[in-house]
Amino acid sequence: MNSRNTPLVSIVIPVYNGSNYLREAIDSALAQTYPQIEVLVVNDGSNDGGETAKIALAYGERIRYFAKENGGVASALNLGLREMRGAYFSWLSHDDIFLPEKTALQAETLLGGKDIAACYADYFLIDAVGAITGKVATPWLPRHEALKALFGRQYINGSTLMVRRACFDSVGLFNEELRYSQDMEMWFRLLQRYEFGRVPLPLAGWRIHPGQGSQKAGPHQKEAQTVLAQLFLELGSKGLLDDAGWTANASKRLAHRHIWFGRVVSRGRGWYGMGDTHLKKAMAIWPSAKNPARLYLLLNKLMPLYHHLQRIRVSAVHFLANLALALGWKRNRGGGA
Repeated sequence: MNSRNTPLVSIVIPVYNGSNYLREAIDSALAQTYPQIEVLVVNDGSNDGGETAKIALAYGERIRYFAKENGGVASALNLGLREMRGAYFSWLSHDDIFLPEKTALQAETLLGGKDIAACYADYFLIDAVGAITGKVATPWLPRHEALKALFGRQYINGSTLMVRRACFDSVGLFNEELRYSQDMEMWFRLLQRYEFGRVPLPLAGWRIHPGQGSQKAGPHQKEAQTVLAQLFLELGSKGLLDDAGWTANASKRLAHRHIWFGRVVSRGRGWYGMGDTHLKKAMAIWPSAKNPARLYLLLNKLMPLYHHLQRIRVSAVHFLANLALALGWKRNRGGGA
């Protein structure tokens, strides 16, 4: 990359009680091969006896450190956005890591695509000690298709994203009323205006561990369902969810929209109750024997049973495999005696 064409990239690390992984996150940010970065650590009111602050302050002038009262990830990100000096914004969760080439490759993508507002990437799954346990390959879709795909799957990981700072002036900052879904809601806002790019390489490590906020399944799911229901109404009213082949009849078109939403949250997210609600709305709007919602309601009743049987099958396979290993070990031990 031409040294004269390297805009400053601001890497914002929001952290709450992050003494277990913060050092790894900061080190990975400072190890970027891209020459023009600043690292902002925002302490969101940690109450761990000063441990998080101690780790961050030990880096001295290599980072910019900010402390605030606890307000959630969105409020910490917004402080970083207000304080950053760079043209590009990157979010690094305190328990995740960047690979060294992440910033360089994504900055190059944004510099080469003036019509691209943001760039995401594939990523590794890592465990509590940083060992790679898997890899997630992300799709790329034109923005109207991406908007629809996000209803069924949160395929854009916040720690893989780089965004032009100027875009937030158009769409606003993160919604501080959201505790778990602030990232998803922001991607929807951005995609309504801008195209996203993608680097088809794993450029970050997303850590799976018991303490992460996104693993609080109950509150997270409830909030996500509320957000997606609101977005369904908003984007649907703008016609952004309609397929070209749908009927011009207003009632049937609305019914098809509810069928689409009911299917995507059922298949993509496993939210069969929410899916049933919208499929039944489709039936009420278009009470015809030709309405496919009736079939999808039946499938929704069968799918949980199918998944349950699959879990039983997998458990049985694991049990038999472990039993075979145990019997083999006993035989070998007995034969050796």
